[in-house]
Amino acid sequence: MNTKNYFLVSAVLNVLFGFSLVFLPDMMTQQYLADAASQNTATVLLCRLFGSLLLSLAVTLFIARDAGPSSARKGLILGGVLVQVAYVIVHGMAITQGVEKPFAWGTVGISVVMFLWGVAVMRSDK
Repeated sequence: MNTKNYFLVSAVLNVLFGFSLVFLPDMMTQQYLADAASQNTATVLLCRLFGSLLLSLAVTLFIARDAGPSSARKGLILGGVLVQVAYVIVHGMAITQGVEKPFAWGTVGISVVMFLWGVAVMRSDK
């Protein structure tokens, strides 16, 4: 449960989701959106923008995985924890309001695990 492994797993997850959003937005909307027919050029643009952000974050985390204790490393861990909270809230609301398919509960599960791991890493990071 060390920081290096947390950053590495986070980077891999960001690459998987980021790559899919940038290069396969149609597949992602079919997989997640309850009404995939509502997809339009704006949806594809937002998928690609968010995917680009995830890919750049993956690079950042991969480079930071060997960093020693610092305020920057603590900031990356805290940011990772906070974004998981946001993911759980946003996906949970989207699923319960019928915007996303129940398939997205899997993403919520991943976010909960990463949140718990991030909190554990934050507590042990010195």
